[in-house]
Amino acid sequence: MSSKFKVAMHKPAPDPIAVAAFVSGAIDEGRAGKVEAVDSNLPWAGKDAKKRIPAFSIRLTEEEQVKLKYISEETPDSMHAFVLKAMQEKMAATLLEIEKRKG
Repeated sequence: MSSKFKVAMHKPAPDPIAVAAFVSGAIDEGRAGKVEAVDSNLPWAGKDAKKRIPAFSIRLTEEEQVKLKYISEETPDSMHAFVLKAMQEKMAATLLEIEKRKG
């Protein structure tokens, strides 16, 4: 008998700044793991990167919600995990664009 419940193994979320720095080639032997220290004036510097806030609401259309539910049923990711991963990837790319624009 199969269970209706899904168990999804979640990997720790990557740090968007570290990902952006890695992608841009900014991390070298001396800076690896120290990107945050270099950019200590950023709004999220010193914030807890592991503790989740209680809730953040997002308004979806009915179609978007049904698509998200379908994806979660057809993949190993829960709806939460799918949205979180997509958001983190987009944040990393956007932060990289901002960093390049600011020079």
